[in-house]
Amino acid sequence: MSFFLEAVIQGVFIGAVYAVITFGLAVLHSVSGVLNFAHGNFVVLSMFLCLILHEHLNLDPYVAGIIVTPVMFVVGAALYKLVFARLATASTLTVIQATLGMMFIIEAGLLMTQGGQFKRIPSMVDNHDVAFGGLRIGMDEIVAFLGALLLTGILFWVLEHSVFGRSVRAVQQNGRAAQLVGVNTERIRVLSFGLGIALAAVAGVLLVPGNSIHPSQGLNYTVIAIMAFFIGGMGSYIGTLLGAVALGLAESLGAVYLPGSIGFALPYLIVVLVILLRPNGLFRRSAAA
Repeated sequence: MSFFLEAVIQGVFIGAVYAVITFGLAVLHSVSGVLNFAHGNFVVLSMFLCLILHEHLNLDPYVAGIIVTPVMFVVGAALYKLVFARLATASTLTVIQATLGMMFIIEAGLLMTQGGQFKRIPSMVDNHDVAFGGLRIGMDEIVAFLGALLLTGILFWVLEHSVFGRSVRAVQQNGRAAQLVGVNTERIRVLSFGLGIALAAVAGVLLVPGNSIHPSQGLNYTVIAIMAFFIGGMGSYIGTLLGAVALGLAESLGAVYLPGSIGFALPYLIVVLVILLRPNGLFRRSAAA
């Protein structure tokens, strides 16, 4: 029973961080229609920025995250102005090619500058566990879960109750109509791109302690985010959260109770089932309105 509870807890904890990654992808898509295939690479880029800050300034990853997150926000805003704003009238295939190009550029750049070895960043929570009855949970997992939970709550409040959130929803539903009623759609898109990449950066910071990092991990995070996005339903932030947690649980329980490649494939099987049974996802788009 303890193995089951540990697997469930780990699945929920990692699913919460996956949700942060997916929210970043969802925010970008909501205001631009762009499905960013380089999104996971920005997660990895933030991890290596934390590594660089640790090597040169001896900063803990959580402290480095205070620097990395706003830097990545600026990177996201700049990417929109320099790349995606110019592709506003381009075909979907062209936009996909642009995001794939960014993916290869980030991965190749990290491989050339940081090498191809797995690396770890020491953290203040290393080798610290918390006991709950007969269960022991790593402090890094607890911090990641609480950080993801807090960020998710703030994001939901901002999207539901702030002027920015209402503007994002207006642009998502009908950009031209939003512009006619006074919403600065260009500004909203710039801020949304910055926010989306900043969320990827926060997820990277939360994942760094207790995990090895490698330049090629970006595609894995991108695939997870896209799967959670489709499971929940494009446009549904609640669905995005539940989809990410479901993938985290499937990944954790599959690794414990299913043999080898079957356990690894369980999250993908869930996505296939959802696509077959609910092609629009578990929640309709209107759930995000």
